[in-house]
Amino acid sequence: MKKLVLAIVLVLSAAIIINAQDYNWAVGVRLGDDMSGFSVKKSIGDYDKIEAIVAVPYWHGANLIGLYQRYIPIEGFHLYFGVGGHVGNWRYKHNDLNNRYYFLGVDCMVGIEFSILRSIPLLFSIDYKPSYNFTGHAGFSFTGGGIGLRYRF
Repeated sequence: MKKLVLAIVLVLSAAIIINAQDYNWAVGVRLGDDMSGFSVKKSIGDYDKIEAIVAVPYWHGANLIGLYQRYIPIEGFHLYFGVGGHVGNWRYKHNDLNNRYYFLGVDCMVGIEFSILRSIPLLFSIDYKPSYNFTGHAGFSFTGGGIGLRYRF
């Protein structure tokens, strides 16, 4: 019972101090279930941002992702969704196989973004980014969940 009360108090405390933040630039990392990399976001309007992610898939290669995102302010958070594209390559290496794939595709993304305290210029995000490859192992990829930590300025 004490643990339950403590958990409720912590969640309510976090809800009080979590804030949505407006910014011009944010630079940081995005750690995903299928690839991780560096992220740069730029505000292009009151509710619009563009994001570039240079990522390394966990199966060897490189990926460049560009996204347009629309932000919706909600009490203490920003909900966002967007679309974009990606280009890159990856290598499948198993026993005697050593295949390299080059791919081009489209992405969509939905997530939330927040900061813990206004005085600390760090942003946290949780998102989901499925994609579709037109070339090089064509088809849908429904993996793509990620968390982000960015410095805003």
